[in-house]
Amino acid sequence: MQFSDLVGIGKLGGKEADGFYSVLVKSDYRPILLTIRDVYLIFNSDRVFFVTISEREESGRKLRIKFAEDGIDEERRKHREAIIAIPRQENKESFPESVLGYTASFEGNMVGKITGYFHNNAQYVLEITDNQNEEILIPWVEHFIGEIDSNKEELILLNMNELLDVK
Repeated sequence: MQFSDLVGIGKLGGKEADGFYSVLVKSDYRPILLTIRDVYLIFNSDRVFFVTISEREESGRKLRIKFAEDGIDEERRKHREAIIAIPRQENKESFPESVLGYTASFEGNMVGKITGYFHNNAQYVLEITDNQNEEILIPWVEHFIGEIDSNKEELILLNMNELLDVK
């Protein structure tokens, strides 16, 4: 992996007494950081650590994270600044805005058009409007989101039997 394969989403602050680090994250990437476990830390010496987020604490606008690995604090003290980064491909397709206006289908049948999305503090939720102008809400998680075909502007949904069987 090259540096060009990563996109910086924020900065890592200092380690606090309870083992948590404060983080400053670009607002567009905050929902992603709240859902992923693995990130890269890029230090100003071009040293890169691949680390796992073991815990998160969120109070108001303040976000703190704890890592499973040791040695991060020592490296941060040496180099003063650490950028939190994720792989570039997670950037575009991790956002539901990339599928707005697409057709959503399940098992070859059109479910509806993707007309919006929102974040419910746990994950993104797609808003799909069907042919009867009714809204269907689908969590933006691997269990339900399948292939994204940008050429056909289509999102293939998975495991929808229970969600669509309520009518």
